Amino acid sequence: MEQKIRVMIVNDYPAVRADLRTMLELMDNIEVVSEASSGSLALQLAQSIHPDLILLDLDRDQRQTERIDDSNFLQQIKDNSPRSTIFVFSVVGCDTQPIKLPTGLDAYFIKGADTDHLFDQIRNFRNQEERNIEMQQTSNLQVRAVEQVKPAAAIQAMVGTRLAYIDILRTILIILVILVHAAVTYGAIGSWTYEDPVQDEIAAISLSFFVIACQSFFMGLYFFFAGFFTPGAYDRKGLGRFWKERLLRLGIPMVLYTWFLSKIPNYLDAVANQGMTLSFGQFFVRTFWSDADEGPTWFLFALLIFSAGYTLWRLATRNAGLKQRLSKVPVPSTRVLLLASLLMAILTFAVSQVWPLGKMTDIFEIFSLQLQFFPTYIILFTAGAVAYRSNWLANLPDKSLRFWTWCSAVLLITLPTLFFLGGATDGYLDAFMGGLNWRCVSFSLWLGLACIAFSMTLTLWVRKRVGSNSRLAAFTGPNNFAVYLIHPLILVPITISLSYLAIPSLAKFGLASVPSVILCFSIAEVLRRIPGVKEIL
Repeated sequence: MEQKIRVMIVNDYPAVRADLRTMLELMDNIEVVSEASSGSLALQLAQSIHPDLILLDLDRDQRQTERIDDSNFLQQIKDNSPRSTIFVFSVVGCDTQPIKLPTGLDAYFIKGADTDHLFDQIRNFRNQEERNIEMQQTSNLQVRAVEQVKPAAAIQAMVGTRLAYIDILRTILIILVILVHAAVTYGAIGSWTYEDPVQDEIAAISLSFFVIACQSFFMGLYFFFAGFFTPGAYDRKGLGRFWKERLLRLGIPMVLYTWFLSKIPNYLDAVANQGMTLSFGQFFVRTFWSDADEGPTWFLFALLIFSAGYTLWRLATRNAGLKQRLSKVPVPSTRVLLLASLLMAILTFAVSQVWPLGKMTDIFEIFSLQLQFFPTYIILFTAGAVAYRSNWLANLPDKSLRFWTWCSAVLLITLPTLFFLGGATDGYLDAFMGGLNWRCVSFSLWLGLACIAFSMTLTLWVRKRVGSNSRLAAFTGPNNFAVYLIHPLILVPITISLSYLAIPSLAKFGLASVPSVILCFSIAEVLRRIPGVKEIL
């Protein structure tokens, strides 16, 4: 049996390390034997493990963590493991000036180069190792960025860029969640913990269209990204560790919010809108079992169910060939995406005949779900898993952005037109939500197409503009989940405090949204610094 190349990854971004491991282990001759998040840990592991190849990221200083990009460190790690080959990645040198290479490394790659060539170089590592002897005899080794673009690439660059823009995308989706709940507070269709008692018709109509537009795609796109990261997590951890982490990261926050944290906004609502005179302690005891409120954690419950389905599929299809075939599924064309939107529309229409759009269905008398959207969620979660194997996100054509942008613009214009022509303001609103009629058919078609168009437009637009070293992504990315979980605890008090102002609802919406978003991310950052909290949030 061919001996595998033993690789150690040194990078301070956990998600990047995880994706690097996944992509490397898809190669038959690669074994990732260790990961290091700091320079000191890398030195220890190099001395004890002596890997064949060390993949080292030099750009840690840009993320305000322990720096390791100096010649002393490289020499130390080389001394600790003399036979290890060191591949270094950095954005430094992305001009036409020669790069002065630090002592101790064997190859230097500029981020942003062609990824496939670097994969080939790692696959053929044994041959490269033999050539290193000849390379070391060259005293004036210089590597230019323009020279490295063609012959080599940085896995770190590809993974980092993808993760950075996905982090930004998820940040945008989280912000939309906050804005949607703020919109419902001030009159938009839907239900929320606290709704302002003073609302005006103009705000109610305009905010309702905003909520409908967001509802058509934002949670579906979030399920897509959840599906995208599921295969890699399962591959790295195996069945046991995969579910241990799922229960830790999804189960505990779900229970914590449903039976504990939800009492805070619910109590504030009871005091503000219902004249509650009980103390918080009395309210907590009386409603602990009788009034469990899952709030935004319905998503975590659904994701646990989807993860169970994915696990069963993996157990039933333990076939390496199948994984290989899934890695070759072509990027869906515009025609395929339009057909997918039609499928979503048909399924949404069918489900709405039993559960009308907007109607909540209680599961276990705890979780209130809009089952009408779940066919779309299932399709997108599955598509995300396939996209991971086949690298769809990196290969989506930029040229399609123009088409999807125009499509999105037309959809935004036709939404109010459809409702006004259909008599939504004349008592026919329910007809759009269910029933065998043209209004429900038209609305279902609109929802299906909007889901694809808005998702594609946002994804392509953000991918084009976010680089691998985005500081915004480095800050918001790790905090996204915590913000999603705690935002009701921030939004509800702010909206209640604004209820005393005699100003239009749209103005209140703006005044509530901006500070809520800022406070949510700020508090999430502080919370995640508490020992043990980061492992859950």
